[in-house]
Amino acid sequence: MRTQLLERRPQGSVRPTAAGWTVLVVVIWTIALTALTIRGVQDGPATAPEQISIGPALADADAVLTDLITAIDPTRTVVRIGEFRQIEDECQVTAARSGTRHERIVNAYAAPGGEANLLASLAASMPERYEIHLRTQSGGVLFTAIDSDFITVRGTVSGSGEIRVSIDTGCRPGQVPQRGQDGLDQAPQEARDAAAGAIAALGLTPTSWEAVTVECTDERRMWMVTASATGSVLDLGRAINAPPGSTAVLDQPTIVAYRVQGTAVVVSASRETIAASATTVCRS
Repeated sequence: MRTQLLERRPQGSVRPTAAGWTVLVVVIWTIALTALTIRGVQDGPATAPEQISIGPALADADAVLTDLITAIDPTRTVVRIGEFRQIEDECQVTAARSGTRHERIVNAYAAPGGEANLLASLAASMPERYEIHLRTQSGGVLFTAIDSDFITVRGTVSGSGEIRVSIDTGCRPGQVPQRGQDGLDQAPQEARDAAAGAIAALGLTPTSWEAVTVECTDERRMWMVTASATGSVLDLGRAINAPPGSTAVLDQPTIVAYRVQGTAVVVSASRETIAASATTVCRS
């Protein structure tokens, strides 16, 4: 719909130059966009990413992570979740507004050869509120999901037995809020024991610890505990044995993944560092 505005100028007035018209159009557009943003927030669901600031967008992305983990088949897959990181600190929301952009990486591991099927399974299992795309391109299969709050999920095959999924807020206005981070002592004991046990199985002692926690949609929490040690192993697959009662998922020279009861364990080697991550999914 096009709206014709009445234009009236006093006699003897000076007609604006082309540059003046450009400035006027930018000012009017900025005012109109701001008004629409305020109205959209007040009257109903957002219709554009810039209507949701970075704080609520990060909370929305946590809910997306819960949906993603729920969609992954736990009987044949092990996951490792990363913390949110800022990937753009000066992106442009509009021509007149800057913003910030954050991303969380989730790695999922399965038996080699099943990577494309894992992406297809994600596409079929995500809730109906997502717009889903599954495409084959020159680099392989690309899985994309966009939720109603404009959080974008992208999944690709990143290696033998491994897919990489990014959860991207997109460029959002506002300041990043302080997000509470629980300490290692509050993490589930089985996660700490699983990470420490994997390092001990290599004859090493943890030199550093890290805990990542995400609030699930049902007031429970998802935890990942990572124990790191200094050392090198030529072949993790030969050097580490999964504990009794566990289910092996991936066994390669630089990465081993297995599930023991309800805990997913990933052990990886990079240069002189061995890291063992243990993830427990959505628990009280």
